[in-house]
Amino acid sequence: MRRALDELLASGSGPTRAALKRELGLSRGNLRAAVGTDSATAAERGNNLYQTGPEAMSTLLALESFLTRIYEPAVGKGAILRLLEAAGYEVSISDLVDYGTVTKHGECQGVIDFCVTNAADDDYDIVTNPPYGTILNAFVAHALRVHRPRKMALLLNLNFLAGFEDPDRCFAMDICPPARVIVFSRRLPMMHRDGWDGEEAGSRMNCAWFIWERNADGIYAGPAIVSRADWKNFENAPALPPADRGEPREDKPQQSGECPEAPPADAGVQETAVSPSKRQRRKAVTA
Repeated sequence: MRRALDELLASGSGPTRAALKRELGLSRGNLRAAVGTDSATAAERGNNLYQTGPEAMSTLLALESFLTRIYEPAVGKGAILRLLEAAGYEVSISDLVDYGTVTKHGECQGVIDFCVTNAADDDYDIVTNPPYGTILNAFVAHALRVHRPRKMALLLNLNFLAGFEDPDRCFAMDICPPARVIVFSRRLPMMHRDGWDGEEAGSRMNCAWFIWERNADGIYAGPAIVSRADWKNFENAPALPPADRGEPREDKPQQSGECPEAPPADAGVQETAVSPSKRQRRKAVTA
């Protein structure tokens, strides 16, 4: 890329997009990749379903244990669900889109926007690969404000560490900081969007598991310890057993600090309770 730019400048030509494409022999998509701005359009992303690879989950389950009861609120087609169940967890599932995903007990996913759900009365943890894009910050903040799980593991772009203008991002990282951030030292294999039938490419995204965990006082207080993990070292690692349920939760309201608060979750919407302990009892219909 640098050589192509130098040659265009030396010839007196401007480094326009068209000129770079001719010089490098790249398609539009490959040009975006070459300059580091590759991204799909909203229409191309569709339902924004990127299924999580087993490499990410095997690493997480070897390093972290969770309560037996887990809520997966962006279940998609069940990539995370299946590995949680294989590790001995009982998982309640939902998604904004009805993928017809079913648990090992034959319970169908709920179809609901996570950002308008309420918390259940009992303890549960959350594990998911949340939807990216404009909804991401609100999704994470809603989980911490409303659901307040004992522990939550989200697979996120490492860039989630940065950012200061969005009040939901500030809430998730400054007011309710994660306890741990497990950075993948080797990039995870590319998570292609659902339905992608083009050439498979290597990943250019640095990802990490962000782990929020309430402390003995019932609040999220960090200290955001960063560690590195190579997923290849955990491909065949055994999963840790589910953690004991421990003492009943004692919620304490999180301090607002200096960061501006986002509007309350019920502003302008009707919240709907989704309880991982009172899962949808629709059974899968078999032919």
